[in-house]
Amino acid sequence: MSTFFPDKKSSLEKAARIITEAEKEAETIITAASKKAEQIIRESHLFTRRVYETLKKNLTETTEEISSSSQADLAKLLEQHQLSLTNFLKNLEEKTSVQARVFQTQAQERLLKIEESLGQELKTEYKNLLQEAKKSQDKKLADFAAMLDKKMPDIVKEVVGRAIPLEKHEEIVRGYLEDIKNTRPWTKT
Repeated sequence: MSTFFPDKKSSLEKAARIITEAEKEAETIITAASKKAEQIIRESHLFTRRVYETLKKNLTETTEEISSSSQADLAKLLEQHQLSLTNFLKNLEEKTSVQARVFQTQAQERLLKIEESLGQELKTEYKNLLQEAKKSQDKKLADFAAMLDKKMPDIVKEVVGRAIPLEKHEEIVRGYLEDIKNTRPWTKT
């Protein structure tokens, strides 16, 4: 684990958990929409079958009633019933198709909302991770500066062979720390 991202694992686990939950919710939405579409189709087939049987029965009754009528009248009546049945079936198909598209649109809208929410949560988690990394870097820099403040007089005394005033020492160390802070050599790969 990186020393600059102490909670990287938990953040990645949280992001993975968010994605898994979104996938489960999306799957639930799609399954529900599919079941609803199947139900609509089954109901329309059942309704169509009932209407067909009713029209067939009416046609048979009408045919029996007018059996004494001319053959031409019977053909015309049959054609009217067929046209009526065809129009009804087209209308039913259009309504069923519209309902299926409405459910599909609703499912897509819910999925988009989930994606937007997931994206926002991931952005927030990434921002938090960057803030944690910045805090960690700043703390390490402060620790390093404190260590240098503590050991630098001894190191300089040993190298130069004499002690320098504390104020001069602090000025030199702060200058070097500013240079280090501005270049951040530990972040380069």
